[in-house]
Amino acid sequence: MYDPSTYYTPVRMSRPFAAGAPAGGDPFVGAFGFAQTTSGSSLTTPSRTTVAGNTVITLASVVATGCAIGTPTDSQTNTYTEDRETATSSAFHLSISHAHNIAGGAGHTVTIGFTAGAFAKINALEYSGMANANPEATNDNGNLGTDETADTGAVTASAGSMCVGMVSHSDVVERVITLTSAGWTQRIEDEDVASGMPMNAADKVSAGASETGTWDVVALGDSAVWLGVIACYTME
Repeated sequence: MYDPSTYYTPVRMSRPFAAGAPAGGDPFVGAFGFAQTTSGSSLTTPSRTTVAGNTVITLASVVATGCAIGTPTDSQTNTYTEDRETATSSAFHLSISHAHNIAGGAGHTVTIGFTAGAFAKINALEYSGMANANPEATNDNGNLGTDETADTGAVTASAGSMCVGMVSHSDVVERVITLTSAGWTQRIEDEDVASGMPMNAADKVSAGASETGTWDVVALGDSAVWLGVIACYTME
């Protein structure tokens, strides 16, 4: 079984994306920011001021023996639903969840619990204009691999839906993950390997076709495993 502590090397290269709502009608409002631990049982994101009625999508990457990821909670008492969780085995999981039509406000934080003693990283994204509480499509099993092209796996989305994809990998040696799929916009990027899991996420408004988020992973070692997950949400 993969042991992330074997590769532990604290190195950080982190780049937050989009602190506020972009101009031009982009439904992406902003990211909460990364939280991480090398040996914990829960994480809470940095706080942000959110808008009532919007949607929050949470992202979690966790490495632990017998790994399990709990349902998110937040400071505004919103209700979250897990849309997709994918795993290499019992040891490395990704999860994407959402809360729709949120009670927003200042000081909004999101908390995710998981197996004690885990290497873990979380973030959350705020969107406006999502029409319903459930994704119209997710990839049934996620996607995984050890090569130098990481992807979310494919889903078929309707025209105008918002597809959110995430990749993370279990190796903590320095890696660079570069978005390569056309039409996608990178929203978060963190190459902080202190927690063992560089994480990237991007989104795309679908034209009504098969959608896949793809990233290049530079110098991915043979022992490392990446995971990808995607969910597409109907827009108003």
